[in-house]
Order: sequence, then structure tokens, then C-alpha cells
Amino acid sequence: MLNRISLTDIISYIAGKVRLLVCSAVIFALVLGCLKFALIRRAGLPSELELEELRSACEKSETEYKEGLSRFSELPVNRMDPYCTYKTGVLCEAVIHDETAAASDISVLMQAVLNRWEISDLKEYSSDLFPEIVDDGAIRQVIELKKISDNTLVITTRGSSEKESEDIAKTFLSFVMSLIEEEEDRSESAVSIVVAEPVTKCVYDYSVTVDRLSEKERLETAFEIWQSDHARYTEALHRSDIVRPCIKWALLGAVLGTVTVLLIMAVYVILYEPMLSSEHIIRQTGLEDLGSLKQKDYNSAFYKTSLKNGLMRDTESGEMEYAVLRAADKLTEDGKILLISTGHWDESTENVQAFMQKLQDIGTKAEHVRGETGDPEFIRKLRNASNAILIVRYGRTFSRDTERIIEIVKEYNCKIIGFICV
Repeated sequence: MLNRISLTDIISYIAGKVRLLVCSAVIFALVLGCLKFALIRRAGLPSELELEELRSACEKSETEYKEGLSRFSELPVNRMDPYCTYKTGVLCEAVIHDETAAASDISVLMQAVLNRWEISDLKEYSSDLFPEIVDDGAIRQVIELKKISDNTLVITTRGSSEKESEDIAKTFLSFVMSLIEEEEDRSESAVSIVVAEPVTKCVYDYSVTVDRLSEKERLETAFEIWQSDHARYTEALHRSDIVRPCIKWALLGAVLGTVTVLLIMAVYVILYEPMLSSEHIIRQTGLEDLGSLKQKDYNSAFYKTSLKNGLMRDTESGEMEYAVLRAADKLTEDGKILLISTGHWDESTENVQAFMQKLQDIGTKAEHVRGETGDPEFIRKLRNASNAILIVRYGRTFSRDTERIIEIVKEYNCKIIGFICV
């Protein structure tokens, strides 16, 4: 069937349905636009206070993530090789001067120093070593102070090179010694500190990998929090904007409505094989086109004004007269002619009746009948006719019905002189 319908026929048929396409687009646009409006109203609009709180939370999490990203890129552990990390150890041993002092006094003194170390801000003492680091936690990843006995503390540092590790150890050794002197003055203990020579080795340090992974996980967590806050803020902004999503859904509805009607048209053409144009009818039936009686709005103000001003000629009677003369020239001598309406439409239109009346006015014996294969009236009138004209309507006259009617007419030796479109 598709090889009998050209692309031009289909385009012409769709062009004739522009009003239907526009109406469907408008209806779908209104339906989807109103539906989106109802959904937004049902979900509720965010208040100004809620938007401000979400915006502040989003900005805060973004700042924290960017600071964490900058911190991560400057971490000392990122410069270290876990398979060759330079570690430096320094022992600090306290010796009693006063024989009356107990060994427990030294233990209390060393514990006090350790407690002071835990609460101290180490970044204040490492600005020369790590000027770009402002996080105390990053400093504690490369240095550790532990109490290994009642009177002994050990400072352990690590770095990407031997010099870096020893420089860190020397810097914080001075800090530890200052803490010991302060606690010694506070407790009035008479002790001396013996500091062993620093020892540096290149070792495998799995904790470097662990610290890296820990920092990476913390950075990823900060990123996820930022993305979550940003999504909540964006969603709230969208909910506060009613016009834009409604317009978007309305446009989507217009496209959906147009596509839906086009698909319905396509299915209609494939299933029912309608006659789409004069050229289509000529190709399929081989009949001659006698003219057109398409209904026009001759009573419209536009037509009357154009006719009055000479911008348009009166074609209502001209088209009818043309079709009558074309039909009369092809009639047989007896002048018996049968107008056969084909397709599913109201055949008793004013144009068809007017055309039949004009044929009768010129002396023909014109009759009109609906072309239905199961209608006895059709056969009864066909017996008395020697000429026939098919009355077709684009999109409503179907190929199979027309072919069947032509077969029946030829069986009664009735001459089909052509077709007229209405």
C-alpha cells in the first residue's frame, strides 16, 4: 500500500490537518502545564527563610570542601614514599637531682608534659617548616610524642627526606624542652634532661598509606556533603520558580500532542488507505479528475471584503460550472448519470446537491446514491444509469472501498467518466 502513496500526498494530507495539529498541541500544552502547576502547589513553595538557610549550608559545605582540597594537596604525607619513609627518633630522659624526690614525681612530670603536648597547637611551632599548612591534624601526621617509661619520652618524626625528618625533630625538640622546663618550675622538681642523639632510618611505613586513604575519605565525604546541600538548594530554587517549569512542561505537551496526532494519522493512513489527493486517486484508479467541489467559507468577512476590493474573484460558481461542463462533455447520448458518494462521510452536502441540480438543469437525468456494496438502492439506481461519477473526499474515501465500487459499476457496463472531490 505504501508504494501507492507518495510523500507529497502525505505532506498534503498533513497540511490539511493544521488546525487539528494546532488544537492538539494547545490542549496537551494546557493539560501538562496545569498538571505541573498543580504538582508544584501540592509540594509546597519554600519560604525565603528556608532558601536562605539552604544557601548558607551550601556555601559552608562548598568552602569546607575547597579548603579540604587545598589541604589535601599540601599534606606532607603526600610527598612521602611508604616504601622509603625517613623516620627520626629522639629520646629525652629525666634524671633526679634532689635525692629527697621520689621517682613518681618524675613520672607525674613527664605525664604532665605529655598532656600539655596533646592540647597544644603545633602549627604555631611549625610555620617555618610548613608555612602552607594551617591544620594541626596535618602536623601530627608527621610527628609523635610518646612516653615509653616513667622518666623517658621519645619524639618520632617522619619526612620525605632525611633532612626534612631531622629538621622536624629539632624544631619540636625545642618545644618539648620548653614544656618540660615549664612543668618543672610549676612542680618545683629538680631534674635534668638527657637528650640522646637523633637516629634517622629509611623504613617501610604502612601508616603513610593509611593516612593518605583517611584524608582522601574525609575529602570525599566533604564533597558528598557539598553535593547533597547543593542538590537540596537547587531543588528548593526550582520549587520556588513556578513559571519556568510550567512553561517547560507546556512546551513538552505541545510537542507530545503534535507527535501523538501525527502518529495517529500515520496509523490511520496505514490501516485504512485513505485517498489523500487527486494525484493519488488518478494513480490508483486511472480515472479522470473532473474538478473540485470543496466546501469554502464564502460567507466569511475576509472573502466578501477581498471580493469587493477586487483582490479575489468569485470562484464559487466558477468551480461548479467547470465541473458541470467537464461532466457534460463526457456523457453518453442518453444523459443518464449517477453520482456515487464513496467513503464514510455525509454525502448530502449542499455542494453535491447543487452539482446534481445543475446537471439536471442542462437536461441530464442525474441521480445521487451512496456507494455501499450492501445497499440495494445502490444497485437499483446503477441498473438505470449509463454514466457514473465518483464523489470522493480526501482522507475519508478509502482505497479498498473505491476499488470495490469501481468493480461493481463495471459489472453493470456503466461508464465511469471521472471523479469529483468535495
